[in-house]
Amino acid sequence: MSRRRRNAGPTAPIDPVQLVTPAHGVDATVNTIPMDKEVVSPNITARRLHFSEISDPVKPLPTVAEVVRGNRNAQMGKSLSFMPPIERDGQRVVRISVEDFQPQIDYWANALIGYVIDDNPNAKMMENFMMHVWNFVSKPQILMHAEGYCIFRFNSEEDKELVIQSGPYSYRNKPMVLKPWEIDFSFSNDVLSTIPVWIRFPGLPVGYWSTDVLSKLASAVGRPLYTDKITAHYEKISFARVLVEVDAAHPLPDQIHIDTPFGMKIQQIEYDWKPSFCNHCLKFGHDSIDCWYNAGKDQEVGDHVKERKQKANIPNLIKRTKQEWVPKSCADAIANLPVQPKQTS
Repeated sequence: MSRRRRNAGPTAPIDPVQLVTPAHGVDATVNTIPMDKEVVSPNITARRLHFSEISDPVKPLPTVAEVVRGNRNAQMGKSLSFMPPIERDGQRVVRISVEDFQPQIDYWANALIGYVIDDNPNAKMMENFMMHVWNFVSKPQILMHAEGYCIFRFNSEEDKELVIQSGPYSYRNKPMVLKPWEIDFSFSNDVLSTIPVWIRFPGLPVGYWSTDVLSKLASAVGRPLYTDKITAHYEKISFARVLVEVDAAHPLPDQIHIDTPFGMKIQQIEYDWKPSFCNHCLKFGHDSIDCWYNAGKDQEVGDHVKERKQKANIPNLIKRTKQEWVPKSCADAIANLPVQPKQTS
């Protein structure tokens, strides 16, 4: 009789995770079984392998719609909804109410619109300008527009007001225009004519410094915005200073007449910066007299400039005679001697 192998004890259950590993496959699994344990039949191994594949199914490939939807979610900004327009006279009309603008009004409430006359600085240049000139407020956000203007969005209304009241400003010796942001603002470099300007009323008695009186005086120049801090707190009483939005296409007055209970009064007006505006080319920086784009004077001005350039470039062709001393011969000297008249006795 053959010797029966000694039973080492009950066979330990074989863990299916120990049988199959993704890195080595079936062969590596069989080698991990101890020699003193029962050998697992191939059928059981196949069943366990089959069970392992089912427990970790392969994910199906996403459809094109799912891929597009996923990209859209990753790059999504504001979520919009469909609001149908109205039909009016066969045209589609979109109706917008004041409530629709309110989120943007709140967001841009502390913003200023900036514009440098006859210049177009980039964002880096404007950032350097703010760091040196507006170092008394927190750094605002700079947003450049392709039309040549920029928007400064400040962190608070106090910073915005402080920047305006500390003006006017110049960039590279060129005036810089700052005006409050408006919901319906539309900028054009060729037709922008309404700009804010600081004006002064020199010698105006402090009795005239009430809100209503200053508003009436400033309204004779343009649309009044507000006074500076010094005028509001009576820190200096030599003049009252008011920011007024003026139309540079119209002449600005140098004085106004005031009808008071005490009689007529003439009040002088001074400007921190008086803009020059050309009605021919609709641009800042010069008036109509100095405009070279005026169609009626274009040829005349061009000929005049051409003539001046020619005079400046033509060298001096006038021949100057150079005199030299040349010794004469004796015969020539005797011939040139004056003849003495003969004396008669």
